[in-house]
Parts: sequence; structure tokens; C-alpha cells
Amino acid sequence: EDSQKYFKLAFNIDTEGTNADIEAVKKKLKGDTKEIEDYIKGLNKDDFDIALKIEAEEGSLSIEDMTQKIAAFVDKTKDASESIEKLSEAIDKIQSAYDTAKSVQQQIANDGYLSVDSAQKLLELGDEYLQYLSYENGQLVINEEAFKNLAIAKLENLKATKINEFNSWVQGLQDEGVTVEELTKKYIGLATAKEL
Repeated sequence: EDSQKYFKLAFNIDTEGTNADIEAVKKKLKGDTKEIEDYIKGLNKDDFDIALKIEAEEGSLSIEDMTQKIAAFVDKTKDASESIEKLSEAIDKIQSAYDTAKSVQQQIANDGYLSVDSAQKLLELGDEYLQYLSYENGQLVINEEAFKNLAIAKLENLKATKINEFNSWVQGLQDEGVTVEELTKKYIGLATAKEL
């Protein structure tokens, strides 16, 4: 009863579903009632939502077991988020290299020659991007299709990796007792939040 009041106050919630949700989490846990209530009071909203979705027999999980299951879910979510950030950084690098090449191309068109500063900027791009540039008849030529294909290849590579990781993640979390529907919602939420 006290944990329900605390939970409602802490999260500014006053719905009938809250009592049922708190009871559902309590039923999964085994141990001293006071410890269980204190544990639930200490959960933040995200952790409580995860605890609610973890499937377990009544009274089958210790507080430590529940904490480990929540942590496993959070770690997997962080891994997905980090992968999206890495992809974003890789795409940013491609865009930056392309922008640099366009800037140098414009400088050559305006001045009629390749300046030392522009040459230095091109060299700083490195071989990965220089291979998509050529200097013909006094003009810098950018293979725009190659830049586009590089970005697509990085996206496709990450997509294939993420599909494999996601399948492993779902299987692992199913083994941990988390529902597939909740995983899908969390993964879609992450992807939406980290739009490229």
C-alpha cells in the first residue's frame, strides 16, 4: 500500500492500472515484503516498465535476479543506441569529406588553380576518400556516385549487422523472459529517436 502511494506521487500518476502494475511486479518477486516494496520504490519509471514486462512465474525472482534482468535489457538498448551513433558518425565523415571536396572544387573553379590550402585539405581526407576524386583538365572531378555508394554500403552493412544483433538480442531477452512486443517497441523507439 505504501509503495503504491509513493509510486503514484513519485511519477505523478493516479490511475487504476498503477495498482495492478505494482502488484504484478510484486508477484514476480520473492523475499521479504518490506524489501520488495523498498525495491519497487527505488525503481525509476523506465526500470519499472521493464520489470513489468519481464515474464516470470509468481514468486520466482529474487530482487537480485530482477535487477540483473533489467540491467541486461538496458545494456542491450544501449548497445543498439551506440551502433546507431557509430553509423551517424560514419555518415557524417562521408558528408564532411564530400563537402570538403565540393569546397575545393569551387575554389579551383573560382581561382583557376588548386591552392596549397585546398591541396592540404584534400590530402587530409585520406585514401578512403581521395580515390573518389580526380584532377582532369585543371578541374577537380568528384565521383558523386562513389560517395553515394559508400554511404549506402555503410548503411547496408550496419543494417545486416543490426538484423543479426537484433535477432540474437530478441532470443537472449526471450530467454530472460521479456516479451517480443516490448522489445519491438523499444527498438522502434530507439530508431525513431536517432533518425539519421
